[in-house]
Amino acid sequence: KEPKLSEVTECSKKCPRTCTCTARKPPVPKRMDIPPIEIHTKKDFSQTTVAVPMKPKPASVDSRKGDKQLLEKSGLVPKYILKQDYGEVPAYLQKRREEESKAQEEYEGFMREQKEQEAKKRLSDEERQSILKDLKKRWDHFHREYQCLPLIIDTFSKKAHKKRLEEAMNQLEKD
Repeated sequence: KEPKLSEVTECSKKCPRTCTCTARKPPVPKRMDIPPIEIHTKKDFSQTTVAVPMKPKPASVDSRKGDKQLLEKSGLVPKYILKQDYGEVPAYLQKRREEESKAQEEYEGFMREQKEQEAKKRLSDEERQSILKDLKKRWDHFHREYQCLPLIIDTFSKKAHKKRLEEAMNQLEKD
């Protein structure tokens, strides 16, 4: 058993600032204890810190004296911007754009034809007169019902009936 330390010891009474006996230190590890294992990584830090040597830019020698000129600026290496067709739209993109415009024109033509066919479907005078006659009969029926409504409309069902009649009459006027 380990003796418990009291909160205030004789040593702390004499010199409270310098005494270290009140703070308990960790126990000494036993002989059979395994030391903590360090974390090992497979990364080789010596290779990552080595600087990569710079490669010289390709150059050509102009004269016997050894004057150098960079190959890019000398004109000996072909550059893409110097091609004849540089900056032009490629042929496959032009073809695709034409196909899209043709498809759009065909669609617009089809829609125009559909609208024309719908506009051509006119009613004959007999059919038109019969439809107008039926609409007038229905409007007269609704108007007669509307006129028969009482002057004082106090219940919810009477209000709803009046509203339905007004909506039906408005719809018939639009038709």
